[in-house]
Amino acid sequence: MRPRKTAPFALAVAGCPILGSRSPGLYTRLLAASDVEGCYTRLAVDTAHQALGLGEALCLDGMNITAPLKAELPALLAGQSDAAMGAGAVNLVLRTDGGWWGDNTDIHGVRGALEVHGVLARGRSALVLGGGGAARAAGAALRRAGVHGLLVANRTRRRGELLAAALGASWVPLDQLEMALRQVDIVVSCVSTDSGLVRASWLRARQVVLDADYQAGSLERAAHRAGCRFIPGSDWLALQAAASFERFTDRAIGADQREHIRRLAAQAPRRQPRRVALAGFMGCGKSSLAPALARRLGWQAMDTDRMVEQQAGQGIPGIFSREGEAGFRARESRALCGALALDRCVIALGGGALEEPANRRLLSESALVVLLWGSLQRLQDRATSIGRPLLRAGAEPAALLQRRLPRYLAAADLVMPIQDSSPEQLAARLEMELSRAGLGA
Repeated sequence: MRPRKTAPFALAVAGCPILGSRSPGLYTRLLAASDVEGCYTRLAVDTAHQALGLGEALCLDGMNITAPLKAELPALLAGQSDAAMGAGAVNLVLRTDGGWWGDNTDIHGVRGALEVHGVLARGRSALVLGGGGAARAAGAALRRAGVHGLLVANRTRRRGELLAAALGASWVPLDQLEMALRQVDIVVSCVSTDSGLVRASWLRARQVVLDADYQAGSLERAAHRAGCRFIPGSDWLALQAAASFERFTDRAIGADQREHIRRLAAQAPRRQPRRVALAGFMGCGKSSLAPALARRLGWQAMDTDRMVEQQAGQGIPGIFSREGEAGFRARESRALCGALALDRCVIALGGGALEEPANRRLLSESALVVLLWGSLQRLQDRATSIGRPLLRAGAEPAALLQRRLPRYLAAADLVMPIQDSSPEQLAARLEMELSRAGLGA
């Protein structure tokens, strides 16, 4: 394990898609309620390797890991807990001096969700639907709770048989799912809530159904029609979050805080405004991505640097020369206010816009902030090639980025690595995230 970490903490949740995750809201409230300084954001990544690399580059202290990366992680870690090894999946990593260390708090989420609803699993039969990392954790939790007779049902025979063998369970192909469901006392679904795999007629009254997905969908509707005891995925989310928070911060969470976080997790998130603000270090491609994304969404694109130049009647180097950085920042803030007055808008921010506390407050209330991230060398090369004023003034890029990073992370709703992607490729990826989260057009 790592040495004891002191605040501020920089944390995130990583996965694909990830923008719909409620974790940032929960952890932000937990940090505030515990009087702990820190921030929590989302990382849009495709692989576990990419998640760990981005977490290292952003100097994160820890991450929650969600689908589809949980089962990939163990092979990449410097070490892991007994719980993670028993589940064969990781949903939490901590950065240590020796590398990333993994744990699994989904087990706490499953057992805690059953317990708060008064469900005694010992001696009862259960079925886990799914074959990924969440299903592995659910099976391990049920085994720890003392279930007698555990079944695993999923689409892929090889994957299902391997999971069943690891859990000491029996595998059920989907064409036998109806019969299996009629036989068990507890059902834990770890597949998409709108998969439509389970019909109400296959369930029994007073059967316990726990859904890992906290978005209301077909399984919840089927369970209610059948008269089941339905346990929402928000309870799983909240109770694993409480356990993760304790790992991240070394602070204990009391019973009152657990109940509070359960209530928060059950609430629908506030609807995001129809504005996307692109943030990041100079040279990350905000000005190219803004019009590409705006075209896809049918929105308008704004660029605060161009707005400042138009209002001042001269280029940014001239403004810096005549008014200094303070004068430019004041103009930039006024331009941002003007852009945020528009609806259905993609805004390219200047690299230093988030250094101003007033700008961060405005953006948190009025826009979804997406941080574009690339390697320092790549960003430095691009920024130097277009002659940024702060670099002309002798600012060291590495030191400047290090100074800005905490503000970037505190403001960001989503971090997207740019890698070698074109503006159109990044726009397509971001459009997918917005659509899956119910935002976009």
